[in-house]
Amino acid sequence: MTHVLLLRTPEGGVSASGGGGVGDGKNGSKDPYEAQLAPATSVAVYETVQTLNELQWILETGPGFHGYCGVVVTSKRSVDAWAAAAKDVPAPVDERAHWTNVPFYVVGAATASAVRDLRTTLADATHLVPTEVLGAEEAGTGEKLAHFILEHLAQARAKEDASTSLSTSASTSDTYLNGSSPSIDKLVVSPEAAAWSRSRRGSRPRRPTKLLFLTGDKTRDALPTILTADGSVELDSVQVYAAKPAPGFATELQVAVKAQPKVKTWWITFFAPSSADYALPYLREHFTLPDSTQQKQKWRKKGPPAAKIAAIGPTTAAHVCDTLKLHVAAIAAKPGPEELAAAIKNAK
Repeated sequence: MTHVLLLRTPEGGVSASGGGGVGDGKNGSKDPYEAQLAPATSVAVYETVQTLNELQWILETGPGFHGYCGVVVTSKRSVDAWAAAAKDVPAPVDERAHWTNVPFYVVGAATASAVRDLRTTLADATHLVPTEVLGAEEAGTGEKLAHFILEHLAQARAKEDASTSLSTSASTSDTYLNGSSPSIDKLVVSPEAAAWSRSRRGSRPRRPTKLLFLTGDKTRDALPTILTADGSVELDSVQVYAAKPAPGFATELQVAVKAQPKVKTWWITFFAPSSADYALPYLREHFTLPDSTQQKQKWRKKGPPAAKIAAIGPTTAAHVCDTLKLHVAAIAAKPGPEELAAAIKNAK
């Protein structure tokens, strides 16, 4: 018998203290990971504490006031913070306070789904709900999202330059083909007009595109480093939550393990480097964990049962392997329940 231990807060499994909980691991579970990986049990390693004052002020004053051209979101916790902050934001008196047309750049399908759910959560405050959600499945990690954003912004600038050249040529032309106004597709820009446009851009350097980045207290620096490397992006990082160890983690882990006395094959799945660091000492009390130098797990007749390790993505896997020196047997191709289940199923 195989059982999967998911080191994460189960959906709908929040305790009365606001922290984590233990999922039931049944096939009928509403939690997508537990349902896909059944039999599985979720145990929360951290609980979330939201910090909303600055975000509430930003939402109320609006993207126009701050010059934001997009919002970067890398976790569902940030989306939850946005929804919580929005509930205390009064109705706007200026269209510059509308967030509807500001694109949200998100990591993974789960985060994208959470952003789209804001249409329901904030049905009475639609000016705070974005209509454009970008990245998602194409950007399963922060690093991939950063490159996606840079490419998307580069394409937007190219269109802007083409529009500028079109406008310049139209203003300097005496006649149009067949009497119609020129279009980007049909217009041939004169060398003089193109040179004038380039000189105008050269004399007035383009301002960096300003993005709002919603972060937690343990956000890693890969995405900010990539985005700001060439100076084309200005990233305004605002912490909207902090994660602290769930006070009942040790007890809930013990309960989860003792509830499965007949399990022969355990899988432990890590969802973040920080939670792996915190959980490791407690896991060693219940499992024999595979060293990164071991090619095969040695199953002991005595002592804690052996466990295999899976990771939700390459960043977490690299940390577990390189820093914690543990062998990772399965890595999800993308951060999602189906991809994680496939990785564990295909692991040898």
